Amino acid sequence: MAASWESPKLFVPYVDPKYLGRDWSAPKFDAGVVPLRPLGFSEILSGAFAAMRYSPAVTLGLTALTVVVLNLVCNGALYLLGLPLWDTAAMEAFEEVFGTGLAFTTSEQIVASLVTSVCSISISLAVFSAVRGKPTKPLDALRLIGRRVWLVLAYQLLLIAAMVVAVLALTFGVLIPSVGDSDPEAVVALIVLALILGIPLFYFLNIKLTLVVPVLSLESGGPFRAIARSWKLTRKSFWRVFGVLFVTGLIVSIASSTMSGVVALGQMAFDAEDPVVLLVSSTVSSVLTSTLTVPLTASVTALLYVDCRIRREGLDVQLMEEMYQ
Repeated sequence: MAASWESPKLFVPYVDPKYLGRDWSAPKFDAGVVPLRPLGFSEILSGAFAAMRYSPAVTLGLTALTVVVLNLVCNGALYLLGLPLWDTAAMEAFEEVFGTGLAFTTSEQIVASLVTSVCSISISLAVFSAVRGKPTKPLDALRLIGRRVWLVLAYQLLLIAAMVVAVLALTFGVLIPSVGDSDPEAVVALIVLALILGIPLFYFLNIKLTLVVPVLSLESGGPFRAIARSWKLTRKSFWRVFGVLFVTGLIVSIASSTMSGVVALGQMAFDAEDPVVLLVSSTVSSVLTSTLTVPLTASVTALLYVDCRIRREGLDVQLMEEMYQ
């Protein structure tokens, strides 16, 4: 007699009751302003605006405060030097020697450079924290500025020194000997050649060094290490960085021109030749323009730093490990 068929025996594993109520789904975390993967242009631009909204007290508030303070300091320095911008007689005497509007232009350029240097530190921290899904407190940003601003200013002075050395070398090494040969065509040819070679070199170095400030703000080390880091991170990413900064520059230029036009319309309602009106209008224009454009430019630069680190160093994996703990 054939053996009867027996159904397979089912083994039900024993599960400890204490594990039955546990949630085995992936842990949740606050998503940042950009996805943790290599970023495209639209993600960088939208992420920059999202980061500005994520920590507005740092990105917008500290920028506006910095512009106001630096304008007051700069105007106070001019006053101590005997050039108060509201003193018509002193300004006319100064303009007869150095040209019209030089004091305004110089003070605005100094303020703009200092604002960019100082605010880029706090905005880099705010953007990097926003990528991790964490807001930045203004006090933390101020502490970081106090620690790193001297390194950023040292880097700016290093760039100025390099430009001065390059100009002096070109002047005394090439132009003056050529003028001594009394050949105008040769001098013009050398000037044209210097422009043809110098302009692309300037933009190339500007792109390669664009990540120096985020590196100085978020990593340890001095200006020379930051230069080497920026040069390494932008390797094989030159044209992508160039394209993002070029389009961002167009947006910033349009915004700056719009704000300048609005302020110019306001000047038409008052006496545009009055130094006090010029002082107030230039201060208002500087505050409005810098508050809108500096955070955008610095946020885009900080996100380019994040993108380059994701592509070259796997920063996205490190951030996901940090978020998932």
